Amino acid sequence: MSSDENKKFDDDVIIGVRNVTKIFEMYDKPRHRLQQMIFGRFKKYYKEFKALDDVSFEVRRGECVGLIGRNGSGKSTILQIITGTLQPTEGEVYIKPGLRIAALLELGSGFNPEFTGRENVYLNASILGFTREETEKMFPEIEAFAEIGEFIDQPVKTYSSGMMVRLAFSVQIMTDPDILIIDEALAVGDVKFQEKCLTAMSKIFKDKNCTVLFVSHSQQQVQQLCNRSILLQKGKKIFDGEVERAFQNYNSDGKTKLSPIFVDLANAERPEPDWPIHVRFISFELLDKQTSTLNAGEKMRCALTIEGMDDTQLNFYLRMEIKDVESGKTVGTAWGEEEKPLKKDERRRCIIELDTSMLAPTWYSIVFLADRFVFNGVNKCFDKVYNSFVFEIKRTPDFFNGKNWPVQWWGNLKFPDLKRLETE
Repeated sequence: MSSDENKKFDDDVIIGVRNVTKIFEMYDKPRHRLQQMIFGRFKKYYKEFKALDDVSFEVRRGECVGLIGRNGSGKSTILQIITGTLQPTEGEVYIKPGLRIAALLELGSGFNPEFTGRENVYLNASILGFTREETEKMFPEIEAFAEIGEFIDQPVKTYSSGMMVRLAFSVQIMTDPDILIIDEALAVGDVKFQEKCLTAMSKIFKDKNCTVLFVSHSQQQVQQLCNRSILLQKGKKIFDGEVERAFQNYNSDGKTKLSPIFVDLANAERPEPDWPIHVRFISFELLDKQTSTLNAGEKMRCALTIEGMDDTQLNFYLRMEIKDVESGKTVGTAWGEEEKPLKKDERRRCIIELDTSMLAPTWYSIVFLADRFVFNGVNKCFDKVYNSFVFEIKRTPDFFNGKNWPVQWWGNLKFPDLKRLETE
């Protein structure tokens, strides 16, 4: 970029992205590439895929910015353009001159698989501008941080993905970069090492005024580390600002919103409308709250109203499956057997108190089920309503003593059962 172009950015801007568009050529068949080279002036043999569409933002000194978005939103593409491994189709990127950039863009990037871990440390350090003597002084810290033991002298091609990211991250973090760029690399590490990495990143961010650009799908990691977040969607910048608001936009995806505290389930869409509905869900209500947002660890009191639809008077189970909105995975269940059958038109109101202390801060939806186990080994579903109630667990400073955990690692949690039923 010329000096005239540099003047477009303030002195404290470390990374400047201005009107960046990236278009990839997509070929249906390999031969079309050759045909494009030979006959391209007469006919276009490819389709255009716009990975980035007029994206602009600035990152200033000392900022820690989270870059979020669903797969295919353009996060990795913009990072590759910033680090210079890709060129934009249109637009410009500015990096303040004279700064050391450490980037971990993909697993194993910059590593020679035939070299040992030790040899790759020296190779990567030399690429970053360190002399052999400087690397020798840093090496004990790099080795200690990576915690891969004797494997440091084994070829990198024998490493697991976790070992690979341990060593790669250790090299980047211990070289005291002015700009640190991380692209989802921590996703393959174990929880303990993730916490260690986040602590190290937080330290260089706060103590050494390092500028951090961090890509992650984990709301907890971004909230713990970043003071700002940029949301990309289908190559466009959708939001730039507060982390919590960015994830609200991310989780809603323009469609899903937090539910009101009272939800009519009687008229909700059923997945199988032709099922014989012996028991029907009528309504769900969040009690003692004005909004569908709870603080981490706060008790969730709610009321679920059901109604008998015929006189078969069969025993059944009530189930509530709590799903992570982002992944769609079930992270918790509440269930209980209703031993007293419902008569036709009879209503019952279930008063439920759920312990949410095991739910990490993010957005959740609830699936409501009423079913009965039959002798042929299958469950006979009486009624089922998908994702009709969406609520949020909001992060608090004392959540798990300040530790944050990825939602998907909690598995299938069992909440208190639903046997406390009251006749309305």
